[in-house]
Amino acid sequence: KTQSQKETEQRRGEVHVYDLVNCPRKQAYEKLEGGQLTERKIMYFMRGKAIEYVIKQLLIKEYPNMFGETDMKDYKGIKFGVDIYRKDMNVPIEIKSSTTPSSILYKSPPYGGPSSTYIDQLKSYISITGNHFGLLYYFLMSEKDMEHLTGIKPEWIHIFVVTMTRREREQWLYTLEQRAQGLKIAMELGKPNLAFGVYDDARLQFQCIQCDYAKTDKCDLGYDSRLKQIQGKKDRMKEYRNKK
Repeated sequence: KTQSQKETEQRRGEVHVYDLVNCPRKQAYEKLEGGQLTERKIMYFMRGKAIEYVIKQLLIKEYPNMFGETDMKDYKGIKFGVDIYRKDMNVPIEIKSSTTPSSILYKSPPYGGPSSTYIDQLKSYISITGNHFGLLYYFLMSEKDMEHLTGIKPEWIHIFVVTMTRREREQWLYTLEQRAQGLKIAMELGKPNLAFGVYDDARLQFQCIQCDYAKTDKCDLGYDSRLKQIQGKKDRMKEYRNKK
């Protein structure tokens, strides 16, 4: 095996915070099967990484005494890397981009608000570092909120503050550790279905709609959740049209 192949296998065997705040079951499938490189994944990765890199460099260059970055770290076998830190307050900052319009971003969940996975990722960094709050820098790539429709000039930079009590941090760390343990066992035994799936989680089950494994019999419960969500959207659209 080449060094590159060995490094790829090593990364697949690792557990990252990203694996745990998304669907661990899906991550287990992708780690064991190699995953499918789709156009959607490539564009998602390129957009997110490009924005993260540019924003990080700008902040660190312009405000070197205020912002800094860290290397990948380990918490009980869970790899994590905070995008950037506020040095003066030791506050973790997560940088994200989205095509969500601001009119949706500020609606109450489950019909709006920042992505649950983004919030959970930041909660993980807050909990692991022992902080009591963190910042989510949201960069909107959408122009759906056009000024001539809303009368309001759209802003593409939004900042959200996520706070956690000591008890909430302890509970979240326990959740991460349980999911990590399940994911490791699933990969060791080669049985992805042993890993936690998000199909029962009202905050996260939206992932089942686009999941390739939930579209097949590889994840039966994810398949059922996907169909229910699609039908729910159709019912809500029908109800909306009837009201008109």
